[in-house]
Amino acid sequence: MTNDRRSNLRKLATHLESLPNDYQNFTMTFFLLSEDDGDTTFALSEPIPTDCGTVACAIGHGPSAGIPTVGIETWFEYAERVFGVEYETSEWDYLFNNKWARDDDTPHGAAKRINTYLDSGIPASGWWRTLGSLYGPDHAQLSDTIKR
Repeated sequence: MTNDRRSNLRKLATHLESLPNDYQNFTMTFFLLSEDDGDTTFALSEPIPTDCGTVACAIGHGPSAGIPTVGIETWFEYAERVFGVEYETSEWDYLFNNKWARDDDTPHGAAKRINTYLDSGIPASGWWRTLGSLYGPDHAQLSDTIKR
């Protein structure tokens, strides 16, 4: 991974960490969902909505974190170009898979995963089994741990 891509991931994590605990415009379910169009479009074009009516996943928060899009690209292309993470890889699953919405649908949890990845890689236990090891021994306490 290039230094620019590592820097972009760190910038995204910092942005996600800075969001308030009660932030409502985040979900790992959609790249971007705007009240204006009700679309989870795969195509990016300038400008990306960043107003309060926009709900987005970690990748979808990239533009509001200051990591710009270039021309028209898909969210998958954007993620690969700016973060060095390809779709359907273990890195994608650990960092950006929409299945995280079931257990950890918070920007702070996404930031913790990004920082863990940058500091020590993907935990060997597999992304779907890392919740307990990342956030404490009791999976049921996951949401409480993330809020701290």
